[in-house]
Amino acid sequence: MELASEISHLEEKLGFKFLKYDRIDGGGFDSEKYLITSSNGKYLHKIYLKPFLSEHFDFLFSLRDVGFPSQFPLAKDPFVFRGRPSVVYTYTDGNIKLPLNDEDVASVAKLLAIWHALGSKYVSSIGKDYGLTMVHGDFHPGHLVTNEKGLNFIDCDRIGVRHPAKDIGSFLFYNALGSFSNPEVNIKAQAILFIEKYMAASQFEIKFMDVYPYLNRVASNFLVRSCELGISPKKINKREKISESIIQLISSLGR
Repeated sequence: MELASEISHLEEKLGFKFLKYDRIDGGGFDSEKYLITSSNGKYLHKIYLKPFLSEHFDFLFSLRDVGFPSQFPLAKDPFVFRGRPSVVYTYTDGNIKLPLNDEDVASVAKLLAIWHALGSKYVSSIGKDYGLTMVHGDFHPGHLVTNEKGLNFIDCDRIGVRHPAKDIGSFLFYNALGSFSNPEVNIKAQAILFIEKYMAASQFEIKFMDVYPYLNRVASNFLVRSCELGISPKKINKREKISESIIQLISSLGR
């Protein structure tokens, strides 16, 4: 009864009726996700389990205004659902295509540079002195969806003001991790291609070594997460070796 009441409240706020309301996988540690199917189309409803980053809505709306390919909230003010803040986003149809080929990697690098350039206007002058911008915050190949229109960025829950290397390092690490056992993917060549294409489209001057600490942190967090999920020590050791290899690879690019 409580769920029916909340759905009715949400329908009233949005101004359209739901045909289906289904929980979907992929909420992770930060949110629960529900797919809304309505006569208007599909939407993604996220119920946040952690503090809500409402101050970054302006940036998401500005991305929508310039046609950047990403998910966008339907309303600026969050809804309250089961006592938690929640947002209804546009739903991005498509597939996650892994591993990425060189053309995909080049396209992602260019799009990320555009994202970072657009995000710089939301940073204080002091922040700009340090080369900070509005980053995705959880950027990896699994948060890229491809459809007939091309690439789209999804799951923009962790947007924040940080150094662009946060997104660059995260993408390079996870792309390499996912491709490590695939002999058809040249990890080093893709990393170099990504950096080159990003730099060509970027307004930020990023040194290769700037990426190192972000890769190191991502690698460490990945191992902690593996332990939390109860993954076997054998698999953890394998990932640790991969982490070390990727860190050495990326940190050597600028030498």
